[in-house]
Amino acid sequence: MLYGHLQGIVLRSLDRAPLSGYQLIKHVKDTVGWKPSTGSVYPLLDMLRKKGLVTVRPEGRRRVYSITAEGRDALGALVCDRDTMLVRMTEELNALQATSKATPEVAAMLEFIAKVRDGAHPMRQFEPELTELKRQFIISCVKESNVKEIKAILRDTTHRLRKVGA
Repeated sequence: MLYGHLQGIVLRSLDRAPLSGYQLIKHVKDTVGWKPSTGSVYPLLDMLRKKGLVTVRPEGRRRVYSITAEGRDALGALVCDRDTMLVRMTEELNALQATSKATPEVAAMLEFIAKVRDGAHPMRQFEPELTELKRQFIISCVKESNVKEIKAILRDTTHRLRKVGA
């Protein structure tokens, strides 16, 4: 996941309630379906603190982070950028659908984008399996000798997914 996306997720999470770093990681995993590493979250929180977007206060042995007014403004800008991007994607897909044969992929992408715009996380139900699949795919692709076997697995998986989607 890109750092910019994580920033938006962190700010949105802190907008709901102040959280410690550990609580934030758990909250992201529970809501998005992806567990960010401590090596991503804590440097990001420090950067957000230095930018004045979050504050930190000690609470026992923990450090609790809260969003600032500037952080809410930054979150609003991120949400606006995301919404603008989703509108543009929808417009482009609608144009594609209108000017070519309407493919099931275009209809599925439009439905997917609509769900995301409505605040859903359509991919969350496929975690952690999807993350592990990507990880194993990258590891397997390193060796040229695996190409034939990987292609066979991908063809088989595509065939099986086609049956599920039918």
